[in-house]
Amino acid sequence: MTSAAALVLVLAACGPKPAPARAPIANRPAPAAAPAPVAARSDAEPPTGPAFDRTMARFIALIDAMAQAAVDAGSDCAKGTANLERVLDDNLALIRDAKRWNQDPGYKAASEAWVKEHMDEFMQPMMKVAALGQTCANDPAFAAMMARFTDLD
Repeated sequence: MTSAAALVLVLAACGPKPAPARAPIANRPAPAAAPAPVAARSDAEPPTGPAFDRTMARFIALIDAMAQAAVDAGSDCAKGTANLERVLDDNLALIRDAKRWNQDPGYKAASEAWVKEHMDEFMQPMMKVAALGQTCANDPAFAAMMARFTDLD
């Protein structure tokens, strides 16, 4: 599973059954401040070496920020929609670039190996987002926001 695929998995995890509210992520440092918004898409080549490691760290920060946005919303679907949309909008270039980079076999293989090795860093925060997704699965605004991001090119 690539980093983009892991993110799409989070976004697609909305099912019809509500999940119980969960407490904030325990024993995990606060997410790093979100990077300043950048262009909606860059023409950058797939990262390698230290740049690849920094990109993967950005994915962890993105997923942590999504988890915190979900936790902050509780069971309030309107707040969850706004919170997640803000986090995803702030990271639009990264999301689009990763989807494009996944067309590169070298990046895709490296990303899949990295995600497999670091899955424990993804799972707990992904479950926070999935819980909100289950709670808000029937909310039209939440569903529209999720579709917007899963359909990015």
